Amino acid sequence: MSDAFVRDILNPAYDIPTQTIAYTDTAGTSVPFSPGPNAVQIMVTTAAYVKIGASVDATTANGIYVPASYPVTLKVPAGIQWTASAIRVAGNGSMIVKPLAN
Repeated sequence: MSDAFVRDILNPAYDIPTQTIAYTDTAGTSVPFSPGPNAVQIMVTTAAYVKIGASVDATTANGIYVPASYPVTLKVPAGIQWTASAIRVAGNGSMIVKPLAN
């Protein structure tokens, strides 16, 4: 495991609130996050497809599959506002989004 990975996991961006977003067969999308963090930790309560980017809506075609209750760390776009979006695989759920510090 790289030192950078460990540093990011141990340094959440405390000044940026965590968001919890509900999703169904329609994508749920976060309120935009300001530029700054270089990664985000995502966890979903049911299997979902997740997309990170500028004003995105996840679909089953463009999202990354994330299994339920398994936190994943993803890069975020540099220098722009970004959102996180999720859509269900089978059951409705919630996505927890926590930006990580640089």
